[in-house]
Amino acid sequence: MRMKKLYQKCMKFALEHEWIVIILFIAFLLRIPNVFEPYWYGDEAIYLTIGQAMRKGIALYSEIIDHKTPLIYVLAMVTYTQFWFKLFFIFWGMLSLSLFASILRRLRVSSFITGLTTFFVMLLTTLPSFEGNIGNGELFVAGFVLIGLRIFIETQFFQSLAEQKPPKYTKTDRKLLFLSGFFFGLGMLTKVPALFDAVAVGWIFLNALLFSFSRKNVFSVLMQGIWFGFGVIFPIAVSILYFLGVGSGSDYYSFGLAYNFRYSGEFGFPFEHSLLVFLYSMKGKLLILSLIGAFSLLYKKSISFLYRFGFVWTSLAFFASMLSSRPYPHYLLQVMFPLLFLLGISLSLRKVIAHLLSGGLGISMIATLFLFHFGLYPTVSYYQRFFRYAFGTISVEEYRSQFNPLMQDTYHVANFLQEKTVATDRIFVWGTNPMLYALSQRSPADRFTVSFHIKDFDAFSSTLENIQKHKPTYIIVMNEEQDSFEELRAHISLHYTLLESLQYMKVYRYVQ
Repeated sequence: MRMKKLYQKCMKFALEHEWIVIILFIAFLLRIPNVFEPYWYGDEAIYLTIGQAMRKGIALYSEIIDHKTPLIYVLAMVTYTQFWFKLFFIFWGMLSLSLFASILRRLRVSSFITGLTTFFVMLLTTLPSFEGNIGNGELFVAGFVLIGLRIFIETQFFQSLAEQKPPKYTKTDRKLLFLSGFFFGLGMLTKVPALFDAVAVGWIFLNALLFSFSRKNVFSVLMQGIWFGFGVIFPIAVSILYFLGVGSGSDYYSFGLAYNFRYSGEFGFPFEHSLLVFLYSMKGKLLILSLIGAFSLLYKKSISFLYRFGFVWTSLAFFASMLSSRPYPHYLLQVMFPLLFLLGISLSLRKVIAHLLSGGLGISMIATLFLFHFGLYPTVSYYQRFFRYAFGTISVEEYRSQFNPLMQDTYHVANFLQEKTVATDRIFVWGTNPMLYALSQRSPADRFTVSFHIKDFDAFSSTLENIQKHKPTYIIVMNEEQDSFEELRAHISLHYTLLESLQYMKVYRYVQ
């Protein structure tokens, strides 16, 4: 009886929301090849390497390091292998799409516009063009942000502003605001640039202060802002207390929090024109963002609150994606949900000024893609390759190698390591091949998982000390690493013997 009622409820929901069910079904089909990818992508492999190490009791940040906040590694620790990590990622993405559609419908956007924008955001965040097939932090962040925003729009505070009325304050809102902020905080614990999504909500409180300026209104808005802010801070404060408690507080600050801000001034521009250099400098971007914020707060007679919020949210997300000035396509994934939210609100308004502003923002984004030489990843060949593999036209080795030429050597060595070592044994890879750690499920003998981090932090001495301490059974040297870390080469010549020389790497075994 219970199963029959559940079936009837599911059918009723599907019939009432057939367009979102169809979109989610298409998204699921498009993501099927994701779970069949080899261990080919560096960042994903780093997450899994660290997650596997954490399950073995190796302390995050003090004993194994990457430069992101901890939640992405916790997710990797729980899922453990790439298959389960990818599978979780697929359903997380479908949840995000459902939340996006739910937000637009709750804001009374028509079914047609909601379906249209949800379909396009699905394509932009699912297809490989912007690395939507990879479990990067941006799409995990999007889920937390959308959960937080979905809760936030249920408050009387937000609903009154959406209806162009003075902000209301109820006791029920306190719990909702705290819970909303809590999920924004989880987003920041997944990747720091989620801070700018929270700042977009902060703009709402500023807007409320200017809507009806009075002592009572100021107190009401400040109290609500405090509840939201407390929700944001709470999970971050808990994480800080945790890492302090386990003796990793300073390392958490250095690598999990502060290191992220190094990106803002570390990379140059691919152009020299003085005006462009200024506009894309930190000062220039902050100036533009300040002007957008001021305009959106002051010019409110002709443009609705929801549109102004969407414009500010999109601008802040775009600022966050360009924080490092690095032309990595997956950084732009942070912009997709706010951008399509803005488009949905804009289409609903049917106002020329809204279309002009949205068009101007869109043109600015496209111009930025060209200026910074963003290269999108191929999509058609991605699915062609999968179908050739699925129907046996190409072998599994050919399939893997078409993702990354390292795959044949990496899978060969990983299988060997699993046969010849136990789970607690350490290995060391000198080079950029964290996939070998993740695939073999063996932890690195050093805190760092890739050689470029060792070089960035000039950590050659400490790395050699860790190798001498842990005595990894096997050391793998990537052939691309030729001229650096002579001390490691000397250590290998004294204590290791060459076991196998492959096309992309050499395998050394510890002898004494």
